[in-house]
Amino acid sequence: MIDTDTLCQLPYFAELSKQQLDWLTKHGNQITLSPGDLLVSEGDSPEYFYILLKGELQSTQNIGEEEIGFASYKPGHFLGEMHIALESAHVSSVRALVHCQLFELKKGVFFQMMAMFPSVKHFIVSKMEQHFHAAQGIQYHEKLVGLGTLAAGLAHELNNPAVAGNRAAEHLRNHLERLQPLRTDVQTTLLSDLQLDVISRATAPLFSDPFEKSVQESTESFLLDPLERSDQEDRILSWLAARGINHCWELAPTLVEANLHIDWLDRVAARVDAESLPGVLTWIGSTLAVNRLLSEIQHCTTRISEMVSAVKEYSYMDQAPLQEVDIHEGINCTLLMLGHKIKRGITLFCEYDQRLPRICVYGSALNQVWTNIIDNAIDAIDAIDGQGQLWIRTMREDECVLVEIIDNGSGIPPEIQSRIFEPFFTIKGVGQGTGLGLSTSYRIVVEIHQGSIRVTSKPGKTCFQVRLPLKQCA
Repeated sequence: MIDTDTLCQLPYFAELSKQQLDWLTKHGNQITLSPGDLLVSEGDSPEYFYILLKGELQSTQNIGEEEIGFASYKPGHFLGEMHIALESAHVSSVRALVHCQLFELKKGVFFQMMAMFPSVKHFIVSKMEQHFHAAQGIQYHEKLVGLGTLAAGLAHELNNPAVAGNRAAEHLRNHLERLQPLRTDVQTTLLSDLQLDVISRATAPLFSDPFEKSVQESTESFLLDPLERSDQEDRILSWLAARGINHCWELAPTLVEANLHIDWLDRVAARVDAESLPGVLTWIGSTLAVNRLLSEIQHCTTRISEMVSAVKEYSYMDQAPLQEVDIHEGINCTLLMLGHKIKRGITLFCEYDQRLPRICVYGSALNQVWTNIIDNAIDAIDAIDGQGQLWIRTMREDECVLVEIIDNGSGIPPEIQSRIFEPFFTIKGVGQGTGLGLSTSYRIVVEIHQGSIRVTSKPGKTCFQVRLPLKQCA
């Protein structure tokens, strides 16, 4: 049994009377640990409040198949108070590094001590408050890390169409500079009215009579495999070179892109004299290139606009927090924000029930749920080889909307599946996760929206099910 002299040396017991210290020694117990002995195991229910008197303890967590140490305790430290107060299982194991002596109080005695001794309660609660603020700091840090990841992905997604649009604009400028003198030359010296009519119809969007083109035919070239495309370019290149066409290496890909073949070139050559043919084909090629580049620039600007719109919808800026939303819009915006990670080798399947009504939710908060679950699914696929499938399904189930997010990644070990929604519990490596993403998702779905979130997992298939009640905003 521990003596009162030892207890009174601890700062949080220094104000207690001899009678109060006697009560503690009577209701507590002194234990010893040898190096390597476990004090508590990860996942244990909290049964005791511990005070370390001598020695050193270390807390560890099992991450995958490796046990990682992340905190140590010196004499005077106490532990277990947070888990007792929150009635949550221990998120780590604690073992002795050297010979240790500890003073322990059962959970019920701990609550009695807190009620009987205000000075001790004040000290312990203040420490718990410090731990709480530290936990909040970690949570804010994780949010900032997540925001940084999304920002980096967004910058990457915006940069691609911006660079492509800039490149297309530069090429467009070059083609327009080439067309200006060529147009004057062709119109005034090379072509008759009949030949101008031929060229005008040749460069029409539908490539109709006299060259018998259609929209369907002109898009077939996009389906060519690289080998077939290369063969067609070589044949046209040879045809152009045989007729002394300058820049034929640049013109041939443009003609193939427009699905114009040798027989089409023969028909043009039959209607245009040999002297005018180089100018005619160069003019046609530049006109086709201009149309293609304009379409490319339009696609790039549309993509940028979509990304900006997605950011606004993702955060629901300028809108009331609680509102009726289309659940699919939030999921799609999240997928767009995470697009830089998904397209690295993951095949995405979306099966949406388009008959689902709009539901009353906190849109921005709910998007955090989709982000956390989908991001974890991507990491699970990356843990194998980065090549896998991701399914997102929506459907109605009684008076709820059911969202399933399924991946064929590494899976969650059965022994920890019941703990993945606990604060600070993570199976990611050190520095890769704080264990707050899924606990935040649980709070948003269950506590804020009165829904449910469940997971089933085995190697090759992990399924998160999120159920949200169908209700209208007041």
